[in-house]
Amino acid sequence: MAKSKAPALHIENIMHNTTKHITPLGNYDVPTGWPMKPYKRPYGGTPGPPVMYEKPSDPEEEGAGYGYSNGMSQQERDVFYYHSDNLGSISYVTDANGEATQFVCYKPYGEALVDEHNTSYEKPWKFNGKELDTETGLYCYGARHYEPVLALWYGVDALAEKYPNMGGYVYCAGNPVRFVDVDGKAVRPSDNISLSIIKNTLPKEARQFTVLDSNGFIDAQIMKQYTGNSGNYQALTTLVESSIHIEVTTLTETIYIFNGKIGVEKFNEVEIWEDLADVDFQRSQTNTTGECGNLGVTYMPTNGERGKAVAKNSNSIHININPSLSSIGATETFSHEGYGHALIYVETGGDRNRVVHHYSGSVDTNIELKKKSIRARKETVENMRQ
Repeated sequence: MAKSKAPALHIENIMHNTTKHITPLGNYDVPTGWPMKPYKRPYGGTPGPPVMYEKPSDPEEEGAGYGYSNGMSQQERDVFYYHSDNLGSISYVTDANGEATQFVCYKPYGEALVDEHNTSYEKPWKFNGKELDTETGLYCYGARHYEPVLALWYGVDALAEKYPNMGGYVYCAGNPVRFVDVDGKAVRPSDNISLSIIKNTLPKEARQFTVLDSNGFIDAQIMKQYTGNSGNYQALTTLVESSIHIEVTTLTETIYIFNGKIGVEKFNEVEIWEDLADVDFQRSQTNTTGECGNLGVTYMPTNGERGKAVAKNSNSIHININPSLSSIGATETFSHEGYGHALIYVETGGDRNRVVHHYSGSVDTNIELKKKSIRARKETVENMRQ
């Protein structure tokens, strides 16, 4: 209650303090001390500060465009409104009359493809809503400066250890159309896609308890508030409460290490084969949509000798979902990867033999993995139909 009252009291005090400056309509007396134009004190004469201020100006003598309007005939000029896209990039600038004064179209990494304006003053706020330094051609993001032509940061990521599978100078994990880097420190999905995929595996009434804490992890304490009966929710709780760092991404390619060698795994556009649509939930590595290709992968904590692992991060589980999948396809794929592979790894204390697929011809003989995956996918489809 204390937090909810403080802002209201603060606003009320401000209004109380400003009411003494409000006078009846038609009286445009300027409050004492505003506005006063500065001027340099001439040499000689009475000693004083180098910069002096004139007496408050008369509002009737001020022209529009100086931060003041008398509310009658004169109107403020040079008022502009910024219109941004889903990434926060300024696409249009309009004036007080609603007329477009500037249009900017960008290449994926922020370099201006088209920049048209009908005024002599070019607005500096452009890509991601950040200010462009015209002298250097760099955008200021706060923690770092960004070069849109080279698509590189000037300075290494302060949180580079959190993203060992990416370079410390790479912008938005190589996917600037989907991701936004707010201040040059960390990457977040512009549409919160990874969290949405996870939430869609859960019952509709349980999704409100799946939120991120201040560090970007799913909050385990809030998850405990849900008392419903859901196998997927219980599986997610097990992952969240484990001591292993688990990261979920939707990248077009990942960097891994295997047998001491670095490799790149690509997640190309999926294809749809209706004949392979597993609508009866009989197979573990397909889904009900019939989408085929490299749907997803789960990298386990390892030094890369017993299987693929995220490069330079042997203590984490990394789940990547193909970003070209449909909503239900991506959610089913996470159910298989997260509530199948990752869950078994956590429950068994890292038994990789029980985590991976075992094939005899085209038949997967890992019954434990198959059962967990099919159960999770079946509940996921039911939850998404709610």
